[in-house]
Amino acid sequence: MRASTRVRNGEEFVAMLQELDLVEAINMEYS
Repeated sequence: MRASTRVRNGEEFVAMLQELDLVEAINMEYS
């Protein structure tokens, strides 16, 4: 696997975690 592919996958993983954190924050706010 190329390094550039690992970097792109890592960025997507970080973005996914940020989205999950946002969803959890919204759920806590409205629960």
